[in-house]
Amino acid sequence: MEDVGVSPEKGHAAVYFRADGKPSGYALYQVRQRELTVHEYIVLDDEAKKGLWTFFANHDSMVDRAYLTVPIDDTLPFEWANPRFKQEIEPYFMARIVDLKRFVEQYPFKETDRKTDLYIRVTDADASWNEAVWHIEVGPSGAARAQALSEAAASDKPVASCDIQTLTAMLIGYADAATMVKISRIGGAAEKTAEALMSVIPARTTYMTDFF
Repeated sequence: MEDVGVSPEKGHAAVYFRADGKPSGYALYQVRQRELTVHEYIVLDDEAKKGLWTFFANHDSMVDRAYLTVPIDDTLPFEWANPRFKQEIEPYFMARIVDLKRFVEQYPFKETDRKTDLYIRVTDADASWNEAVWHIEVGPSGAARAQALSEAAASDKPVASCDIQTLTAMLIGYADAATMVKISRIGGAAEKTAEALMSVIPARTTYMTDFF
């Protein structure tokens, strides 16, 4: 474990190193007025997590309270025998797809054993170039291409419909397609499209520690 100064705003950086000398976790933290504030906390494995928490615990004579920001799927509440600490969900960054075609064609869909065809009518009040019936073809490798269809070409396709905000939330992993169907954020051929989307969108946690 190495502790180094960072800046007056962030305080110090604690870095956990494996036995082979490679770092596998870090925390940017500050101790002030008997409060430990962890601004950033990233670990690659359980060893680094235990090492950093041991490091924090060693500050018990200096700290009465601790504040920590973690991803929404952090398992810490399940790792304590009797977790009586306060937990809050705080939305931070907003996201939106600016250029749907370019975004989809660079997006890392999951690898599967077959090609997946998606037909989605997208509405976007601020970017007219995104408004179309899109045929998104996801290949077995996860590479995709997106093509805007005419209404005639889409007339016999199972077309679902949603706005750009809903599509963004699903693709960045903030919400799953089944939930969007349940709360009526996807219309048209919703259930079929939701099933297809869930088969190709990789499971990930939306979390950004950097501010810009």
